Amino acid sequence: MGELTCINDYLRGYGAELGQRVVDQFPPLHQPSDPVWPAIHELKRHPFPAQTLAIMGIVKRWEEARCAAAVVT
Repeated sequence: MGELTCINDYLRGYGAELGQRVVDQFPPLHQPSDPVWPAIHELKRHPFPAQTLAIMGIVKRWEEARCAAAVVT
């Protein structure tokens, strides 16, 4: 790889490896094939599929700890 002059160059060169390291260290709490919490269907507005995954990840995190964070990339 050539000289890195900006963050875009760095991410272009190492982004895939960094992403894989994050997934390895912090595996998703909820997989698309996992069952959905029944209360999701009782919401006034139905979330999009990606929002449902995020909500379920937060619900599962709350079962383990008192805090949760949603990281959007």
